[in-house]
Amino acid sequence: MKNKLLVLLVILIVLALSNSIYTEKAIDFADDSLDNEIRERLNKEEGDIYLSDLEEIRELDLFAKGISSIEGIQYLSNLESLDLYQNYIDDIQPLAELTNLRKLSIGAWEPNQLEDISPLAGLENLEYLNLSANRIKDLSPLSNLTNLKELNLWRNYNITDISPLTDLNSLKILNLTGNQITDISPLGQLNNLKELRFGNNQVVDISALEPLENLEVLNFGGTPLPEDGNQVEDISVISNLNNLVTLNFYDNKVTDISPLLNNENINQFIEIDMRMNLLDISANSNSMEVINQLTEIGVEVLYELQK
Repeated sequence: MKNKLLVLLVILIVLALSNSIYTEKAIDFADDSLDNEIRERLNKEEGDIYLSDLEEIRELDLFAKGISSIEGIQYLSNLESLDLYQNYIDDIQPLAELTNLRKLSIGAWEPNQLEDISPLAGLENLEYLNLSANRIKDLSPLSNLTNLKELNLWRNYNITDISPLTDLNSLKILNLTGNQITDISPLGQLNNLKELRFGNNQVVDISALEPLENLEVLNFGGTPLPEDGNQVEDISVISNLNNLVTLNFYDNKVTDISPLLNNENINQFIEIDMRMNLLDISANSNSMEVINQLTEIGVEVLYELQK
């Protein structure tokens, strides 16, 4: 009997030690800059970093730290907010383990190298995602991130198909400026959108926006470069978007702005930018009559430069 108890005691001790070794596993961060930032956060200049050291980290700001590899970051299992903006990351596989993330930025101001975002497919708690200035083309990994409220895909240049965004009904802010999109019909079900930025694409038809009654900011403006700009002519859909306060169609092909007056809340508009279109702004023209009426009710209309 004593022998059996002794064996059982030995087994329990071994299990306890094994568990201790596991929880105190030393973590290696492949990137020196990332390692330094983690050590600074932990106030641990030297020695091994263990899993238990990382358990309390909920937020991590790594803005512009010169990081090229995030290997090791997967062990920050309780991380809820991660800012990797303006680094040099092209592989985000370690992020697949961070299922508690609610806020993630892997964007940049200058072009980044990220193409494959499939590791994000399971991060269903994400509410904010910034992927600006990368080289992303395939958005299908985002199709199940239904808790997203803000998504920034500015200046990826390669995006043509936005159908994976169709069911992201929680979205309130969406920025797709600077891509190669022609068809915006997948946006028609995003009824909670309040801000939509879509400049510098290849859009002609915006009728799909009609159901988006909560829109407050609508921007289809761009830069005056023929190969980069939208070519919208008909803005009649604006008549039904009664919550709008800011409207930008800089550098399109609009000839008729009378639909603006059919918007029942036009007096709440703050600014309308219709520069670089095809408006007739000669004295007594229909466009000038509309502009004058808008100005009289306090709406700022930018129009003086036309094509």
